[in-house]
Amino acid sequence: MNRYFFSALCVLLLQACTSETIFQQKYKLDHHSWKTEQVLVFNWDIKDTTLLFDIELEIDHDADFRFQNQYIKAKTKFPDSTTKEQILSLELFDDTGRPYGNCVSSTCKTPILLQSRIKFQKSGTYQLQLSQNGREPESPGIHAVQLKILKSKV
Repeated sequence: MNRYFFSALCVLLLQACTSETIFQQKYKLDHHSWKTEQVLVFNWDIKDTTLLFDIELEIDHDADFRFQNQYIKAKTKFPDSTTKEQILSLELFDDTGRPYGNCVSSTCKTPILLQSRIKFQKSGTYQLQLSQNGREPESPGIHAVQLKILKSKV
């Protein structure tokens, strides 16, 4: 009896600690390159404004990407049509050149937490537009960009 109780408790604890993905979309970039004029648009709906969420980007890039980071322009459109624009630095490598992500062969997947444990203030459709804002008009070595909206872990 105690054995079954312990097993059931373990399953419940694991489920409580796992994030639930409510939105996920991935853009694979042509020729593994992100051009300045290429705007990636993500739209998602929020119904419950009482829950906490994490917003995460995952960047698939060359293990020998030329720069330590990738600057992007992020424009958020809220359900009431207001917008907010900001420039973000996506850190892909540490100061010694070691990648932050997990690399297999010549490609790395780097998860970047944009916001943690946030509450969306209004229900409705949100939009995030991302464009590369790097030193050059094209960022060769960026394979894909994925956005995930997850319910925050307990």
